[in-house]
Amino acid sequence: MNIEDSFVKVMEKYSLQFENEVKNKLIKYIDMLLNYPVNLTAIKNYEDAFENHLVDVILPLKKLDLLKNINHLVDVGSGGGIPGVVWSILYPEIKINLVESVGKKAKALEYFKSELKLKSIFVHNKRIEEFGQKNRNKFDIATCRALARTDIALEYTIPLINKEGRVLLFKGKNYEDEKPYEKRALEILNSSIQNIYDYTYSTEKEEKQRVIIVYNKKENNIKDFPRSNGVPSKKPLGEM
Repeated sequence: MNIEDSFVKVMEKYSLQFENEVKNKLIKYIDMLLNYPVNLTAIKNYEDAFENHLVDVILPLKKLDLLKNINHLVDVGSGGGIPGVVWSILYPEIKINLVESVGKKAKALEYFKSELKLKSIFVHNKRIEEFGQKNRNKFDIATCRALARTDIALEYTIPLINKEGRVLLFKGKNYEDEKPYEKRALEILNSSIQNIYDYTYSTEKEEKQRVIIVYNKKENNIKDFPRSNGVPSKKPLGEM
């Protein structure tokens, strides 16, 4: 089965349909991601990549319309560009900032941007903490995927959103174990859970139970967060 047939097979499974230009860019992106000289993903099978790297971040958006009327979005710890690059292909009108501290990965993001002609993407090769301290209260949406424990991820993302903004965190089966840490972080950051959405997708190997949590903050008064480089992970808010 060639790469295009594999893509169509996976997307039909979830009733996901795209215009040809979008389809071609999504296929090209995954092909580049899997074959980039620097290792950006442990997945090397196209069908698994379409499930884990596309369906995972597209399915909840299509069902819940989470990016409606959004102008500015930031994806922190973007890595190989998921979800930021994927969302830019789907929503080219949104200005999407990708924050990645590892130089080789940031260079890959610039390459993907150029090859896919994604003019609304802006790559920042910076530490998340440094970026966050200079860009507080700026974005409509802040997100991250597979980056850190929930309380740590919240310290990275909550300060970035404006008062009407939202944080979207993608979590798996370990989310329940992280709730006590999440609760404490939300208290410190004067923020709350807006909604929780459960969804499922399945690869040939397993069924993936996923959750996307939507957070908001009560006011733009988070002046002390995120803390200095390395502190959020070494002294997590959930343990304070």
